[in-house]
Amino acid sequence: MDDFCERLIKRNYKDLYWWAFLRADFVVRDERLGVLEKMVKAGMINAFIGVERARDSDFKNINKQYTQSACVEAFAILKEKYPNVHRQGTFLTGVRNETKESLLEMVDYAIDIGVEFMIFHPITPVPGTMLYYEAMQKGWIVDNDFTHYNWLQAVMSTEKLSCDEVNELTKAASLRFVVSRLSIAWRELFSPISTEDDCIGGFLVYLSEGYSKT
Repeated sequence: MDDFCERLIKRNYKDLYWWAFLRADFVVRDERLGVLEKMVKAGMINAFIGVERARDSDFKNINKQYTQSACVEAFAILKEKYPNVHRQGTFLTGVRNETKESLLEMVDYAIDIGVEFMIFHPITPVPGTMLYYEAMQKGWIVDNDFTHYNWLQAVMSTEKLSCDEVNELTKAASLRFVVSRLSIAWRELFSPISTEDDCIGGFLVYLSEGYSKT
């Protein structure tokens, strides 16, 4: 990445903007190494970070090797040092111990750490993964139609919630976040940097089309 950004900077493109999917702990690492600064200078304007959950205990359950503190630090770095980079976070819903409270609390957590756009994905047991084999063995999967394995609708129940309940709560959480961030959405609509597939448009499509399939 360091070499890639160096080359972009040397070519001095005037209208080249790009997005990056990042790990929270790598954001922290790359900031210390000076790589993140080069990424922004080379044209990165959107950072997608897999925050995943609001509780440290959940990271181990979904086999993530970082903690809540890494997410907090990553978003703080972007907010304070690179305010022109849009901070977007993805979150998983419908984990095995999910409850209404644990799902909805992720909205408050995202706002607290400075997420500008929050995307929810019901956890999906992709065939061939360890989660899939465990879910099959333990009978967690209630929907075997692979066309539904799209990260937009739940195919597994939780200990407390049905698939329908996970879907409804995921949608409710998404709408709750949108309402809380209307000021940022308004700013984005009039951003001087716009693309056909902009953040707001993509987010609204995600809500209107994605959840219409559930």
